[in-house]
Amino acid sequence: MARPWFQRGYRRMLVDMHIPDWDPAFLSKYDPAEMVRLYEAAGLSSAMFYTQSHVGLCYWPTTTGRMHAGLRGRDIVAETLALLEQAGIDACGYYSVVYNNWAYLEHPDWRMVPATEGSGGRYGHCCPNHAGYRDFARAQIEELVGRYRFDGLFIDMTFWPQVCVCEHCRARYRDEAAAEVPQMIDWCDPAWRRFQAAHVPFGVITRRQLPELEHYAVVVLPNVLRMDAEETEAFREYVRGGGRLYANRFTSLTETCGRRHDDFMLADVFGCHIEADDAGYVTYVRPDDAVLAQAIAPQTYLSCLRPGPAVRRTGVLAGRRAR
Repeated sequence: MARPWFQRGYRRMLVDMHIPDWDPAFLSKYDPAEMVRLYEAAGLSSAMFYTQSHVGLCYWPTTTGRMHAGLRGRDIVAETLALLEQAGIDACGYYSVVYNNWAYLEHPDWRMVPATEGSGGRYGHCCPNHAGYRDFARAQIEELVGRYRFDGLFIDMTFWPQVCVCEHCRARYRDEAAAEVPQMIDWCDPAWRRFQAAHVPFGVITRRQLPELEHYAVVVLPNVLRMDAEETEAFREYVRGGGRLYANRFTSLTETCGRRHDDFMLADVFGCHIEADDAGYVTYVRPDDAVLAQAIAPQTYLSCLRPGPAVRRTGVLAGRRAR
């Protein structure tokens, strides 16, 4: 039996197309045939291409949203699919959820309400807890799979990029936890810890995989703010058995019960210790170890950028900075 397309080929490509239409020239000369010719020249086995983008404008004649004006009604999704099929290249469509400028502007009630100032960016964020936005996203995806035959469909940005305190998030938390969203970040506060446990991000590794860590070549612990003894011992044994562990910031400093240690619980594994929290804006580090210096070459320094002291935090979650 032939393997599915996503297991057959390893030469793939995605070209970002987060393109607005405030200038009528944008996408007006877009040529799917030339794109597929370049895909063929690159020897691709599969290509992911945009059906819409973070801008929210659709690249097909949609009945559920708004089409990109620069295309002037051209269905470049259908054109691209037909050309990829002729070229023998598997086709994966791209669709963006949550990040959607058009929906954000067209439906202000769908917007996320950030818990802190300075949480935005160039794209508007729509909250998946709003039933109206969920219905809209579902209708768009149903429209795509009903009109076109993709080999695969990639739905991007399926997460909350910020802590949202809109009325729909508050109502859901009130219904599920019988509590209000806490007003301060405090990892020693039971209310804050409960709120976070209602917002566990999706990841490859969970507690269920602790007995199976040897199957992974590398495990990343990105600023894991709460860990217990079972978890730290599992990762200690994982490294002892030859596993490679990447961890940053405050990983293993605070237990799930809220107790903060004077040093990392995995300090013996990291080979480093905590002294203090650097309050600077940019920190530069130059490795002394030759192996590490070679690993980051041709860079000489590593840098860490964090919000400066001038960043003003107000409203929910203001007051106490997580340390």
